[in-house]
Amino acid sequence: MKYKDILDYLDQKIDKLNFDGDININWDKKTRNIEIEMVFYAQNSENTKISDINGVESENEIISFADAILLYDGTKQLNVNQEDYLALLPFNGKKGWKLSEGEGFIDYLQTILDEGQSDLLDFLTDDTQSFFNLKWSNETYMQSIQRQKNANR
Repeated sequence: MKYKDILDYLDQKIDKLNFDGDININWDKKTRNIEIEMVFYAQNSENTKISDINGVESENEIISFADAILLYDGTKQLNVNQEDYLALLPFNGKKGWKLSEGEGFIDYLQTILDEGQSDLLDFLTDDTQSFFNLKWSNETYMQSIQRQKNANR
């Protein structure tokens, strides 16, 4: 299967991920940034009071949690607040990514989604956890890319 560009690749691969939430791909043509927003949903069956990062409390039966990964054109100046993203990953301008980088990203993204959903459910049922956030490991991400390189030899 031949992909025209990184957006086509991400669109096709992300559609095939196993995830009950929502994933939105937002392309900013001007800055050449691609934001991948992940929205997790979980049932708050115990109606636990949950405060968001701004201190707004909710007892909704269904809660949502959103985070994003930013893919950016590494040949251009990056002008974003890094704290707003789970991870910032460069691609090589119009060349995009090598296939192993794309496959490694998709593989690791599935892990992030799986662990994130599980951790969110744990957070709702475990009174000892005071906050929830997704966890990104550059080391694990790079290992995922390396596995894809080794598999394609």
